[in-house]
Amino acid sequence: MLKILCISAEMVVDTDRFINAAIDSGSRNGVDTLDAEQRMVFLISEAEVLCDIEGIDSFLQRYSPDWVPEAADAFEAIGALDIAAELRAAPLDAPVGDPRLARLHELIVPPRRL
Repeated sequence: MLKILCISAEMVVDTDRFINAAIDSGSRNGVDTLDAEQRMVFLISEAEVLCDIEGIDSFLQRYSPDWVPEAADAFEAIGALDIAAELRAAPLDAPVGDPRLARLHELIVPPRRL
């Protein structure tokens, strides 16, 4: 039992390292320098961070049209099917504050409850 727990702890550390390295590398060098697995992590992180700080429209403006379909695939791969569907349907040329993006924004960053 102890050996299984040690392996699990090592896997968590390796997973955390991979995630942090993918985000760091993507931020420094750009999404096009990442491999497919790194892009999956990076694009999900970017969608969450940009959505939380600036709004989903900033993510779409930064990553359309090249990376939005892959971001939708990444969300689908982790089981976030509603987000994937909304990303695929999102108007990529939507201006800042476009109300058509409200559902997508709330799916990625749900409203905070006080």
